[in-house]
Amino acid sequence: MTSPLLKKQKLCSEIDDISIHPHIIYKLKEAKLCTFQAILHLSYSELQKIAKITSSEAQIVLESISEALLKHKVITAFDMLHNEDSTVKGKLICDLLKMVQKL
Repeated sequence: MTSPLLKKQKLCSEIDDISIHPHIIYKLKEAKLCTFQAILHLSYSELQKIAKITSSEAQIVLESISEALLKHKVITAFDMLHNEDSTVKGKLICDLLKMVQKL
């Protein structure tokens, strides 16, 4: 049986991944803004009002989420084909074959 505290921690794990002051994270969790999606659906002023944070803290939150989302490098099919790692090429070919079979 899972305790309610553990469930709450699992729900708010995404917001813990950004590197901002723990006080701001606490305020976001208190406002039940635990996912990037929940925060990004709000306007700048809504974020301030709901989470009860200052304008500079809201700016820090939005910048940190943007950085976290942009950390994932975009890889094109061209990049994958010209990569020396053959496992990546094999996976790409398998994915392409699956897509063709669905057509």
